[in-house]
Amino acid sequence: MKNKLFLILVIGIIIFVGFKKYAKSVKDNHCLTTQISSRIFDFNTFEIEVGNGLNKNDFKVVNKNSGNTIFQNGKSRKGIKNDYGHRLFDVFYKEEKIFETGHFITNNWITNDYVLKLEIKNGE
Repeated sequence: MKNKLFLILVIGIIIFVGFKKYAKSVKDNHCLTTQISSRIFDFNTFEIEVGNGLNKNDFKVVNKNSGNTIFQNGKSRKGIKNDYGHRLFDVFYKEEKIFETGHFITNNWITNDYVLKLEIKNGE
């Protein structure tokens, strides 16, 4: 009995990992796999690139839709769902909100790889 449960668990884990890997490879295609995986997995990413004089570790980005911190300590974190509607992000520099950015999502099957490029110009 214990061996059967263990075997079922191992097979379930293998299937889940295989499905996730396959789903990532077809993540932006209009297919049944994408429809299912966009509800289960968070393949969206948010990165910050900084110019001279700035440190990525000084920035934090909060997804206003969920309240999740999606970028902190120089690293991207999960927390951007695939859903329709207006997506908003608050950008903080040294714990002070410096601006808000966002866009409107019209297709909840397409993932987004956000890259925010920040640099100092004229001392700002």
